[in-house]
Amino acid sequence: MISDTSVLVHTVRKGLQSSGVTISIVTLLEFLRGIENDDKRRKASSLIEQTFEIIDVTKEVGFSYIKLFFELRKKGETYSDADTLIAATALSRNEPLVTMDRDFLKFEPLIKVKLLSS
Repeated sequence: MISDTSVLVHTVRKGLQSSGVTISIVTLLEFLRGIENDDKRRKASSLIEQTFEIIDVTKEVGFSYIKLFFELRKKGETYSDADTLIAATALSRNEPLVTMDRDFLKFEPLIKVKLLSS
């Protein structure tokens, strides 16, 4: 399962207890941009990198992004590049996306979206 930024934030607030949580590098970057202090950001990055499997943006993720982009465009919908890349990571790995953000439902049925409540 690929977790989005909302799930990462929730998991970190609960004490970084990862049970096989995988995130996109884009999720890590979204998380880190919320930490202005350099030292805190470096420490948070190090902890997250030790705790979570982080998936880079690969060629496969890029092609999945394009697929999602054009599917949304056909429906007359748009989405942020960051969230489309996170969804593309799930699509490229044929894994569900775990999120607390209902907006990711736009990517169904191309990816399975599992909504968590807070």
